[in-house]
Amino acid sequence: MTLSAANTSPIHVYTTQTLSLDLGLRRIFQWTFLVGNVSTPIIGADFLYNFRLVPDISKQALLDSETNIKCHCILGNSRIHSIKTVSGDSVYHELLRKFPDITKPPRPDQEIKHSVVHYIETNSRPVTAKARRLAPDRLRIAKRNLRT
Repeated sequence: MTLSAANTSPIHVYTTQTLSLDLGLRRIFQWTFLVGNVSTPIIGADFLYNFRLVPDISKQALLDSETNIKCHCILGNSRIHSIKTVSGDSVYHELLRKFPDITKPPRPDQEIKHSVVHYIETNSRPVTAKARRLAPDRLRIAKRNLRT
């Protein structure tokens, strides 16, 4: 099997391997990975989606949306800054062929072709809520989860 990298170079896949990962989120993630010819391991969006994991780039963390626990991550640098689209014949693929620039990040020297400005108007105080105790049944569940 051969996959396509973001820079369109081929990634040769040799086999699959089922591994159990401990990411420091108080549960083990078992997944069947593709083993291929890459210099850096890649965890795909399918893995994140399946286990309901959400990357928070600004806080350099990975959030487990099932347990609400997060672990600290180290961000790496990428030399490739583009979006890879899959070829096909649907109406969506036709739109991407018609407007190829929407899959590329803007360049700093790129001329803006519109006058649209996005902003959020705020004219009142921020919404807040006072801290309060958990309901007894939820407190028991939280304590039980913290012990494991």
